[in-house]
Amino acid sequence: MAVEKNTTTRNYSIDVLRILACLAVVMAHVVSSPLDRIDPGSFDYNLCLFLKGVRRWGVPVFLMITGFFMLDPAKEVPMKKLFSKNILRILTALIFWSGVYALVLHKPFYPLGSQEAHFWYLGMIIGVYLAVPILRFITANSALLKYFVLVWFCVMVYNYVGRFVTLPFDMDDVLFVKYAGYCVLGYYIKTLAVDSFEDNAKKKKIRRGVYWLGLIALLVTSIGGVISQNGHSVLFNYGAPNMIICSAAILLFAASHPLKLQGKKSAWLLTCSECTFGIYLVHMLVVIEIYSRIRRFIPNIPLNMFVTIVVAFCVSYVIAFLLKKVPILKKYVV
Repeated sequence: MAVEKNTTTRNYSIDVLRILACLAVVMAHVVSSPLDRIDPGSFDYNLCLFLKGVRRWGVPVFLMITGFFMLDPAKEVPMKKLFSKNILRILTALIFWSGVYALVLHKPFYPLGSQEAHFWYLGMIIGVYLAVPILRFITANSALLKYFVLVWFCVMVYNYVGRFVTLPFDMDDVLFVKYAGYCVLGYYIKTLAVDSFEDNAKKKKIRRGVYWLGLIALLVTSIGGVISQNGHSVLFNYGAPNMIICSAAILLFAASHPLKLQGKKSAWLLTCSECTFGIYLVHMLVVIEIYSRIRRFIPNIPLNMFVTIVVAFCVSYVIAFLLKKVPILKKYVV
């Protein structure tokens, strides 16, 4: 969730997308909560499944934004900085917040293995950061970059098909793993977006086609999840082709339509974008604390979820914003 610091040529569309992806993650944990206590097939149950599909692109887009910036060969990413800043920050944040969650929720304290489900992302992103020096060799070569993206997508499709039929061999553990692949895809989309600034009719037509495919993929994910009546539908898998296409189209749209802002609007947007990591870390604690309270006053599940999403995101933002005012916490915790 690293934030680009160059504000002279900054594309604020990426910041907007980062904030929306963070909101999608908050939304995910709110809409998933009622699934275990409402009747399958009911309107509320189907609404939860639909919204779960609508927001599923949040994590893939976070990963692609990471690759969008960190895998750019034009920008140096020294090994020392990678370990002393990026990886160290994730580790210290994981230990700190594992302790906070354990203390507040009265759970055992596991420094590198918190019981909070959303912390899986931290372990995964450390693995991605460790692979960054290797992935940058790939993105530095345009032919190799295209080859990697193509093979990665084919492997993801192959693995997805393997969920339904027996295939001759297993490719789950090959080099082209889905999370690192999303990062490389993110940088590849950046190269496509840069080219697209010099627009012509053909490029516009191709982009529109990608956007339509992304919209169709999003509808397949959401409506398919409702049809399956399963909160763990294979359509929700991050390696599913529909998920890759939808997430790629969303990032391509943001990258190809740069938003230029100045003054207070740009300052607030940048601040909120920089707080997304802190929001991600604290939001589950906020959701847990307020969800049961809001249910007492708003028994209607759809309205209950909407209010919880808005309140949880806003409260989490305020907490992250205040914590970032403390230099040592800004550096190591949020």
